[in-house]
Amino acid sequence: MPSSTRWSKLAAGLLLAAWLFHLWRAAVAGITTDEAFTALHFVGRPWLELMTSYDANHHVLHTVLCKLSVGAFGWSAPALRLPALLGTALFFAGLWRLLRRAVGDSPVLAAGCLAIMWWPEMVDYLSLARGYSLALGFFTAGLVEAWEERYQRCSALLGLAVASNLVFALPVAAVVISLTVGRRLWGRLDELAAPGAVVAFVVVSLPLSRATAGHFYFGAASWRESLESLLRMPGPEWGTDAAVFVAPAAMLWAAWRQRDWLAGAWVFCVAATGLAHSMFGTPLPAGRTGLHLLLLGLILVVSAARKWKWSAAGLAALGVCCAVSVDPLVYREARFDADQREVLAAIVRENPRALVACTHPLNNVLEFYMRVQRVPAPPPVLNTPGVPAEIYMLEEGKEAPPAGTRLLARFPRSGVALYAR
Repeated sequence: MPSSTRWSKLAAGLLLAAWLFHLWRAAVAGITTDEAFTALHFVGRPWLELMTSYDANHHVLHTVLCKLSVGAFGWSAPALRLPALLGTALFFAGLWRLLRRAVGDSPVLAAGCLAIMWWPEMVDYLSLARGYSLALGFFTAGLVEAWEERYQRCSALLGLAVASNLVFALPVAAVVISLTVGRRLWGRLDELAAPGAVVAFVVVSLPLSRATAGHFYFGAASWRESLESLLRMPGPEWGTDAAVFVAPAAMLWAAWRQRDWLAGAWVFCVAATGLAHSMFGTPLPAGRTGLHLLLLGLILVVSAARKWKWSAAGLAALGVCCAVSVDPLVYREARFDADQREVLAAIVRENPRALVACTHPLNNVLEFYMRVQRVPAPPPVLNTPGVPAEIYMLEEGKEAPPAGTRLLARFPRSGVALYAR
């Protein structure tokens, strides 16, 4: 592969452009149900309540930063998403440093950055206020410090990743174990593990003490379902079907080719996940809960492909295809939330004090925008038989409008309709 600093500059430029896209997207795209739930049930609560409660949506360090951001800039989607954007900036910087170390200043560096930063299952969570981008940022920064053999910094950053999102507890443990075994760091285990353990314990121990088994519900029931959620490709279904077979094989091949501590961490994650699923029935990673597997696997593939003549072209083509498939104004898994600002505007025109009944989970986003715009109406309620609402906000095809109502407005993009008495 030809080597030149122009490739590292191109990679940095692509990453900066992608971050600016996410900055714009965070400002203009509608809030999603999960973000609104976090805002209403945690960010908007008193500090004591925030730190003494738990839910799968409560990614503790991220939620704390969201509360600080909203406190400083007011209630809005951009303010809520600011910590996620900072996490994305950290993630992109770490990704650039990792791949540059792995493949040098080559075309594969720019192409690998392009493919990873636009991977379909990853791209939405780089601007959503969910804690995944912040955890990815700290995790990737920790991997960089591990390469540089600065183990105390590495440990602290990995601890911050766990504090940002508990899903990262397994990959962090895998990295620590793989580094210890691969580099024979038995005598430095306290340096590698203690700072991160202390950081994570201080941040999450109190909220996590309120957790129950019911809080850890999200996941896939089979490996096929898990792989399809992680490797969903834009375009026809056969693209995803092909990726389900090709991508895991490529990652296994890359792990075998590399045979370093990073490969060991990825293998450990996959093996531990499968063992826990078979022995205890724990859910397998589904989409966002498997981002660590995607990141480690894709870094391995890019690193191992550096000697292939056409690898840069293939990775670049994949990245471009993924990038052009992104709808900047709609988050894929929350399309039903896409029109809620327009929905609220229609409700306010009809009756700004109306009680609104919603199909679950539309109520979270509507209540968030009511709070942002200080609408005097009471919080929306779930649509149940006999609820005395004046306006009904329903997903068409899920529920029939109540008798005695008229169609107020339809919103084709999200499939939502308003009915008024």
